[in-house]
Amino acid sequence: MQKVSYMGDDSTTEFYFNFPFYTNTDIVVLKNNQTATDYTIIGTSAGLNADIPYTGGKIVFNIAPVATDSITIYRHLPLTRTVDYQPTEKINPTILNQDMNYMMEVLKDTQDKIDMFAERYNEIINKESTDNLLSKIHYLNQLIDNDEIINKYVSNCITKIPQDITFTLSNGTLTLKAGSKCYLKTDTTTPSVTISSDLTTTQTTDGTYFAIYDGSALTTVLTTTYDYSTLPSTYSLPLAIVTVSSGAISSINQVFNGFGYIGSTVFVLPGVKGLIPQGRNTDGTLKNNPFTVNTVLAQTFSGTYIQKLVLNGSGMGVANATYNEITNYTSPYSTYCIAADITTSSGTITALTPKTVFHAVDYNDSNYIANCAMPSSRYIDLSTGISSGYYYTAPADGYLTINKGGTNGDWLYMLNTTNHINSGVQYTGSYNGRLFVPVQKGHIIQVQFQGSGIVNEFRFIYANSAK
Repeated sequence: MQKVSYMGDDSTTEFYFNFPFYTNTDIVVLKNNQTATDYTIIGTSAGLNADIPYTGGKIVFNIAPVATDSITIYRHLPLTRTVDYQPTEKINPTILNQDMNYMMEVLKDTQDKIDMFAERYNEIINKESTDNLLSKIHYLNQLIDNDEIINKYVSNCITKIPQDITFTLSNGTLTLKAGSKCYLKTDTTTPSVTISSDLTTTQTTDGTYFAIYDGSALTTVLTTTYDYSTLPSTYSLPLAIVTVSSGAISSINQVFNGFGYIGSTVFVLPGVKGLIPQGRNTDGTLKNNPFTVNTVLAQTFSGTYIQKLVLNGSGMGVANATYNEITNYTSPYSTYCIAADITTSSGTITALTPKTVFHAVDYNDSNYIANCAMPSSRYIDLSTGISSGYYYTAPADGYLTINKGGTNGDWLYMLNTTNHINSGVQYTGSYNGRLFVPVQKGHIIQVQFQGSGIVNEFRFIYANSAK
């Protein structure tokens, strides 16, 4: 395949290619692997009638691609006849040559594809026989099916949350999709109802509602209407939380796949799986007790707190915020795994956030891995009334940033005293100096400065993956 690739640089608009083509439709332009539209094609003429009309050309973008844009230009010649020779007409040599040249270019592209396929095929057969590859794949699948990989190398985590409930929202109409599964409060082992066709509902009174299957239809009830004990036995457990504003359902706040709540009661549905930490084996691998929830579990909580919900196959409870490591397997939590964060206010549950299911990252998740270390939208604003020599201990992985005014000759400096990464600025005029340093949880950072300018902002920003 005739192809060239570039990266944008915020200023270049023209990108050249040197392979022949006939019409502009023969040239395909991709920006970030998506079809581009904001460009024109300028071809370089061959100059001879019998030649291909264009020997190359350039793509001119209306707006310069930015530095993160990837640009790919390639040729795609349709495999079709371009000339229909009539039996009674004299053959024009120029047209015949152009027709033959076109077919030759199509054959070249076909040959390139065949060569590429042959090269990749040879790489495979040279590395492994097909039987060996299939054997290894089968063995790996067995390990995954038996949870052997997960059980040995991760711990204290949720490994599966069933995705049995699906909602959509369009123009104020809430739809429970066919195939969704509902549990009645009295049916704890098998879904009472599997929805056979889409169910819809609307609501015009503003407020926060549970979406519930009432035994025959989808309905909404205010979150303050029922608690677990007063929920009618003919109703399903809540399926989702939605918000009604301006006389219509405006958002789906949370779908209760695996975990849910109503009033003061948390419920966990069958199919949730996890690992209970038990320390390490003699070979250093993690020791776990895997569990599966086989019946609907429900527990009522009281008080006002933000805690961790812990779970096993037969019950649940709450643990304090320090219960977050594989070493926390002593009484009273020696048979539990961390399942969710829970917030209660005066005995009423106001938020339940299940833990993300364990996901084994690999090379293909490189973008995800890189993003984990990037600054998130979560931050803590710190006191701006600090003096030079101030020390701050990072509560999590993230970044410490400061913005301080100053005049000519003043300076501002931050030092991570744990790993000695530092950042500093000396003022050459009157302006606000801005610094930031990356930090890990527990690192100690010292802030030093000279000058009378005030600290305008002092902030700790959490990394995306920070807990």
